[in-house]
Amino acid sequence: MPSPVLILGFKRPERMLEIFDLLFRNGFIEVYVSLDGPRVGNLSDAEGCEKVLAAVNSYNDRLRLTVNRFGANQGAGKGVYGGITWFFSKVESGIIIEDDCIPAPAFLEFCAHSLAYYESSKKVGMIAGCQFAQIPSGTHALVRHQVPITWGWATWRDRWAGFDLDMSYLTSVRRFQLARQQGLRIRHCIFYTLSFKMAEQSKIDAWDSQWTLYNWFKGRHSLAISGRMWFQMHQRSRSAEGAKHNWARI
Repeated sequence: MPSPVLILGFKRPERMLEIFDLLFRNGFIEVYVSLDGPRVGNLSDAEGCEKVLAAVNSYNDRLRLTVNRFGANQGAGKGVYGGITWFFSKVESGIIIEDDCIPAPAFLEFCAHSLAYYESSKKVGMIAGCQFAQIPSGTHALVRHQVPITWGWATWRDRWAGFDLDMSYLTSVRRFQLARQQGLRIRHCIFYTLSFKMAEQSKIDAWDSQWTLYNWFKGRHSLAISGRMWFQMHQRSRSAEGAKHNWARI
């Protein structure tokens, strides 16, 4: 059975229409859209955001759409966090896509199946749409990941519950220890510990660093299909469309 889908958008109307078309053609019609607002004084943002809203409204007759719209720009951290929190105030589980990710149909099917199958497996924090492990060609088993990859993913309301952007409940030493417990190399543990600190100090506008740490704290992991990439990725920028980057679906 198709799962609810959340699309997190900013000012990419063409991408939004492409995702809507794919969802409609594959029977995923319960769609939630959370739109970030324009930055103060940025006319390009204001125009782009209005075009995205028009794109959303153009699918009202084909999809069951529920829209959350921020009046002012929340950014890549609070905007995504707020949109997902709003989504899980409406649904028990669902698929989450940012508007610079174009999902393959198999990704949607995989997430819908996995959300049902692993619902009671509380150590599974999320279902990932892509992974970067070195897996032998032809292998099709699920891969367990300690580092959540959120370029298209799915999770449940109860896993999201209790999560926020505040990381003060853990010291830097404890964060490093949690990274080591994931089996990461020392240099990777240092990298993550520093990224957590930068997010905490607002030196990077993030939500996914905090989500990674929260899952480690809860003793959870993510699951992904081995040897697969489910997306065409577009430049991950909220300030400009930029060039298109294609990732092979292998």
